[in-house]
Amino acid sequence: MTRTDDDNVQVELVGCTGLGSHISVDRAAVDEGRLKIQFGAGYEHFDLDHFDEPGDDGNPVPVFVWTDRTWIAE
Repeated sequence: MTRTDDDNVQVELVGCTGLGSHISVDRAAVDEGRLKIQFGAGYEHFDLDHFDEPGDDGNPVPVFVWTDRTWIAE
């Protein structure tokens, strides 16, 4: 399966420093309502909170709020 830019969505992240406030994620993750992003020696977890005003592409921007940090097992 070939991936395209249509498979990605710009989202806003709230409550976690270091990752930036806007990133591009797979559309399926937005549909699921949860994000798990590898950062440093662990993962930052976010849950979908709400949709904000439409962004540059005309679609509402999903806003994810930080919920937890887990560590990568060695």
